[in-house]
Amino acid sequence: MRAVLRKLGNSSGVIIPKSLLRDLGIAEGDPVEMTLEAGRIVLVPIKRRARAGWAEASQRSLKRATTRSCGPSSVTPKTKP
Repeated sequence: MRAVLRKLGNSSGVIIPKSLLRDLGIAEGDPVEMTLEAGRIVLVPIKRRARAGWAEASQRSLKRATTRSCGPSSVTPKTKP
């Protein structure tokens, strides 16, 4: 497959077709390791550890839920007639 270098700000870049990204299992915004090997540019996806950041995300979620539930209640008690 051939591609053309394009100007991107002060740098240059190559558009990677969606089919190649899909085959690599990566998408826009995913981190990759870029190296030069034997005159070739090699991109390797950087896979996150399966549970990386889960504890922090859980704490943030719990804190938001606790903050919301401590506010004034919208439930009014029923009074007997």
